[in-house]
Amino acid sequence: MRRYILLLALLFVCLFAQAALADCYSYTVIVYQTTEWWDGTITYQILDMYEVGFCDVSGGVPPDNTGGGGYVPPPTSAPSVNLAFVDTTDVWNPIVGVDVSSNDSTDQVAWVIFEINGTTQDYIGYVGNGRYQLHMPAITTWGEGTQSLNGKACTGQGICGESGANLNRFNQNPSTNGEDMSAAWQEEDPEGPVTRYGAYGHSIRQMYMTTWFSCSELGGNSHVEVKDSLVTISSVYPEPMWNGSVQSNGTINNASWGLSYNPDNPVGCTFPTVCWSKSGGAWGAFGYAPSVDDSVGSFVIEGASAMMTGGSLHVTF
Repeated sequence: MRRYILLLALLFVCLFAQAALADCYSYTVIVYQTTEWWDGTITYQILDMYEVGFCDVSGGVPPDNTGGGGYVPPPTSAPSVNLAFVDTTDVWNPIVGVDVSSNDSTDQVAWVIFEINGTTQDYIGYVGNGRYQLHMPAITTWGEGTQSLNGKACTGQGICGESGANLNRFNQNPSTNGEDMSAAWQEEDPEGPVTRYGAYGHSIRQMYMTTWFSCSELGGNSHVEVKDSLVTISSVYPEPMWNGSVQSNGTINNASWGLSYNPDNPVGCTFPTVCWSKSGGAWGAFGYAPSVDDSVGSFVIEGASAMMTGGSLHVTF
């Protein structure tokens, strides 16, 4: 009598959960065959076994950006950015040049941005690779010290390429100059007017601030900002009553200003020498290499107008 075997080949997939670590899980997949014999007995044969794992982020399912196909796109690459220059031809409205030279087609640049000390100063929508000109506040906005400049290009997903530079503004030691003055005046005398002579010192102490950038600067008018002038007359002779004015040259705001009495005496006046100082300044006199001239006007001694020499000084930066 022939014996036969009834083979029923069935495929089952069994999932056995393994120990979970944080929000990540792994499973064992077992592929096996079931055989039912003629006498009713059943046997099993394992054909394959392998591990499968996944992580559940915050208990949710991450978005599928692959159209359901399971493909995960590569990370977006940051745009290439260069803060090319600052143009200070007009120190009241400086222009910043930001170059954008690459753009990821899967996550395109949306904005080109200019920042100072991490705060946005200007921005413009992206229209293609090239040079973007953005606006910077007036140079006078920034006091003494170093400011951080940053050009950025950011994609729709917030991936940014950046390029930085520094703006540096510092007060410098004053530029000084001096000369000797001579004066002649007449005083009344019982026998008639008598001519008197006196020697006076004349000095200028010119304050200024310099500005420079760690990136390229076009125009360069921010380089020197002319500050107050301090003009001093000194002598052992009678105090003169005098006036004076100062003129800035080679700046984008050529200006003149009068002087008024100032209690500061920068010259080391020791007895019997006495000093008389006046100061004044023009706001916003900028230039690359400006100069300043002071001029002493009327000179009155003991109520009499005096003839004088050496009443003009020149300083450069």
